[in-house]
Amino acid sequence: MEAKSESGMSALTRKYMVEKLSENNYRMWKLRMNLILERSDLLDIVSGKDKQPAEEPELKEWKKKDLEARIEIIMHLSDEQVDLVKDLGSSKEIWDTLKERHEPSDQMTKINTLRNLVTMEMHEDESIDALIRNWQSALDSAISAGNKMDDEMRYD
Repeated sequence: MEAKSESGMSALTRKYMVEKLSENNYRMWKLRMNLILERSDLLDIVSGKDKQPAEEPELKEWKKKDLEARIEIIMHLSDEQVDLVKDLGSSKEIWDTLKERHEPSDQMTKINTLRNLVTMEMHEDESIDALIRNWQSALDSAISAGNKMDDEMRYD
């Protein structure tokens, strides 16, 4: 398991400093977390590709890796997101629950995310940078809901 510093952060958490998952950043959070989990040789545990073995010593090693994966995921969640998954038992259950929450694929979600995007307006007290961040967030939500977008929609 990763050594902890005085601040209580694992070496990976400290090294990568990924923004915690909130309601508005799932797509980019997922991309970054996939890389962290892959780098740590934990992605197969989280994805379910490596199934829980029935017998020792493989079971002990699998449980150790699952705990490491749960720690990495939970340490990269906002408190509101932790509340959604705090009672789940495995990293795969946590990952799947977050995916289900943030990647809805029903038709109404697609329509609503597109509506949010096309009706966005700049408020009087809003900076252009804030508007661009809000646009990117709305665009990410629309894409996560399953809408296809051209690269021209992005403001980089």
